[in-house]
Amino acid sequence: METSDASSSAASDAASRNALHVQINALKQQRRMRRPSFIKSNQEKGPTSTSLVALLPNERFVWRLKVQTSTQYTKPLLHFLEPVPGTLYLTNFRILFMPKKHSHVLRQKNEYPNFFRVPLPVVFKISSVSNKDDDTKVCLFHLKDYRVLAFVVLRSETLAGRFEVFQLLAGRYAFPTFPTKIAMRRNYIVSPRPYAFFIAAEPDEDRWFYDAVQEYTRLGMVKGGQHEQSWRTSRANINYELCSTYPRILIVPRSQTDQQLTEAAQFRSRQRLPVVCFVHPKTGAPLLRSSQPYVGLRGKRSEADELLMRDSRVGLIIDCRPKKSAMANMAAGKGYENVTQHYPQCQLCFCDIENIHSVRKAHHNLIEMFEDTLSSKDSSGGGGSSGSSGGGGGSSSSENTSWMSSKWFKLLRLCLVSANQIAQKLSESGTANGVLVHCSDGWDRTAQVCSLAEMFIDPYYRTLEGFAVLVEKEWLSFGHQFHRRCGHGGRNHTDDQRSPIFVQWLDCVWQLTHQYPKSFEFNDHFLSIVCDALYSCRFGTFLYDCERQRTQTDVWTQTSSVWDFIVEQGRKVKNPNYERNECCLKPRTRVVNLNVWPYHYRWSQGMKPFESVKDDDKNRVEQIDELSREVTFYRDQVLLLQQQLSAKEQKGVRSVPVVQVQATK
Repeated sequence: METSDASSSAASDAASRNALHVQINALKQQRRMRRPSFIKSNQEKGPTSTSLVALLPNERFVWRLKVQTSTQYTKPLLHFLEPVPGTLYLTNFRILFMPKKHSHVLRQKNEYPNFFRVPLPVVFKISSVSNKDDDTKVCLFHLKDYRVLAFVVLRSETLAGRFEVFQLLAGRYAFPTFPTKIAMRRNYIVSPRPYAFFIAAEPDEDRWFYDAVQEYTRLGMVKGGQHEQSWRTSRANINYELCSTYPRILIVPRSQTDQQLTEAAQFRSRQRLPVVCFVHPKTGAPLLRSSQPYVGLRGKRSEADELLMRDSRVGLIIDCRPKKSAMANMAAGKGYENVTQHYPQCQLCFCDIENIHSVRKAHHNLIEMFEDTLSSKDSSGGGGSSGSSGGGGGSSSSENTSWMSSKWFKLLRLCLVSANQIAQKLSESGTANGVLVHCSDGWDRTAQVCSLAEMFIDPYYRTLEGFAVLVEKEWLSFGHQFHRRCGHGGRNHTDDQRSPIFVQWLDCVWQLTHQYPKSFEFNDHFLSIVCDALYSCRFGTFLYDCERQRTQTDVWTQTSSVWDFIVEQGRKVKNPNYERNECCLKPRTRVVNLNVWPYHYRWSQGMKPFESVKDDDKNRVEQIDELSREVTFYRDQVLLLQQQLSAKEQKGVRSVPVVQVQATK
């Protein structure tokens, strides 16, 4: 059955490619496939400069259409009361809409500078509808951030066949073929690759790479560290044979042999055995992560797994799932640990964090809530309000209450509460008991909770470099499925495995930066860059599902890193008020203490566009610099006046004794 399906899909794909070649050749003969006059080739004017459109390195023009914006289908609704004519350009990375009138260009630049400039990997569905009024086609781009870009295609473009070619090309570049090996043919029409592979970073000694051994050395677990006597570096997974979704370098108890690790891995889902990912710098208590055990309805056990837990000094097991979900998995042969009989030294705690489907639905409802609120404002004649870092965009208290009641904030609260519980347990002095965290497979909720707990404890992870190390360690190397959760290159827009898990974690980090504004080296703009890079596929950082796949495709040398791009931003991503805080963070976790991350509503009508938030942050830094210069100036003036005053007082003191002496005489 699978062979026949594969052959039929290959035949249909070959037929579509042949049809695409025929149409392109026909349009070339008719001279309808001309390069726009203002888009210059790389050889003519450099790779990044045009007269109107700034192309990225190795970004090239593919196709164009004469269109006008659709006020009926665009979502969210914009302030354009009438259709805006212009040209829709397709490159090998983005779709770009350029209005025809200069006034419309200026308005788009000022109000929505990036709304109509969309990386193609952000698109999850391309469709078209017929406009019965004037017999035209409407091209719809459904985006992963819940926007819908709609363009009415002129009838002449449809009759000439250019719109059909545009759809085929846009579909191929929006859903590219991800390479599975280092070498791959570069046929841009048959099987275009992700744009990230066209901007491979040049060899640079200063380029930043994540080094697991260096990070574990910093934590004191290897190479003469203070915790070296308890742990060792295992290379049993050096070829990803022990666990295909784990990193090569694993930290395990020194008393455990590689053979014992292999036996323990058989008892865990997908062989994701308990391994150490963090050690408290003061108490020495370890934090471990794994997947759920193969317990089943018969209550199976594994002596190798129990020994590994004892050698790791685990005293608390955190199961991120609701208990009813863990019990339901027992019917599939999995489940949770029997701490009463097999792990007597441990306590078991369920955190009630729901699965990826609940997160996806809650995020969708949150975005819809913004649109419904703003629609009711427009219908009642109320004006739009500006967004603010305080959440709610300056909205009324009733609107803020309705947003807070959404399930999204309840899920944020559960993540923060669970991470806080882990941080407090690891910080207990005198016990040094470890904590094991797992959910089902150990790559979604486990990554969220572990990385948050480490950020609570270690101030290093609140710096720019430490944040990158934390993401590389807990999310990328330990196998969070970025490719599957974000739908990179996937045509199946109904895939229920897609979910904004990493976006939810970034929201939790933003909540921390909002409650501790001086404890983080980075700012809101930094988090927005990371979140944009998650879906854009401009960088290779978030491509693929695990370290093994990135190694096979040599992502680190074949693509650029988002962390190098962030370093180039300099002060734009830094918090000017940053002060290193060595204390363990204890955030307020009640729902009423949480706020709306402005990133969620950056495109909503009536709210402040996200670009202006970036401008505000830039202006705030400039104002701080100006105020600092003024403080220095007035401080110098005060010092000068004090010197003059002291000089006058000294003269007065000299004359006073003379007068007093004469009076006494």
